[in-house]
Formats: sequence, C-alpha cells, structure tokens
Amino acid sequence: MLICASGCLGFVSACGGSSQVGEDGSRAPLTTSSVNDHVTLTGDAPVTIDDGTITYRQDQNGDVTVEVTVTSTGTTAVTMQMRASLLDKSGTIVGDATGAGPFTLAAGAGSTVDLSGPPPHGQIAAVTFEGTTLPLSTPS
Repeated sequence: MLICASGCLGFVSACGGSSQVGEDGSRAPLTTSSVNDHVTLTGDAPVTIDDGTITYRQDQNGDVTVEVTVTSTGTTAVTMQMRASLLDKSGTIVGDATGAGPFTLAAGAGSTVDLSGPPPHGQIAAVTFEGTTLPLSTPS
C-alpha cells in the first residue's frame, strides 16, 4: 500500500538502528518502533510514498537523515521539493529534515529522496512529509 496526499492510508516500515547519545554515552532510540505507522503526506505534489522505503539515520554529530522513495502519480512531469517534520508522541515538532529539491519526476517515475537536518530534540514518533510543486522553468 501507499501513503498519498489525497488521504489514502498505507503501511510503511521503519528501518535503521540509529540512536541518540546520552550524557553517559548510552544511546536512546532515534525513533519509536511504530514511527512509520504515523506517516502523513501533505502538499500539492502528485506523489505517493512507497511502502517500506522510509529510513532514519543519525551521524556521529547527531544530524538526522530521512530517506524515502516517492513516485509520481501525475500525467506529466512534475518539478517539486520535499521536506519532513519530525514529531514526538505528543505531536510536537522535534526536528525538521529538508534538502530535496528542486527535482523533477517524469509521469509515473519514482525517486529516492534524502532529507537531512540537525539533531532532533526528542524521539521521533511520527513524520509529516510535504511535497510541493514548483513552476517549470523556461529558458530565457
């Protein structure tokens, strides 16, 4: 199944074993085990998020990378950008991941998108992706 902006529901699975480092050197999990049961796609881009493709990683500095595969549902090419809001169990934003865009997807094409951001300020329990279309540029 797929997650799509038009409100259809889907299933995606969390991958990766990255975590946050505590003051004592221990690691707290970066995400809850059910994070991908709480995925939302907003925005006007005609895309879906493919199931099983969302992963979360943290580097040694704590910066986060979210990787996801999106597929165009449009009948023509779409130029777009993506971002993600990372939320805790209460729905409070604990981080943002940006950096995908602008990029162009042909009708029906898929692409793996990497979004990155600073260390989150809490455990990630849900994610909201936003796909925004951009006007096609024309040569001058």
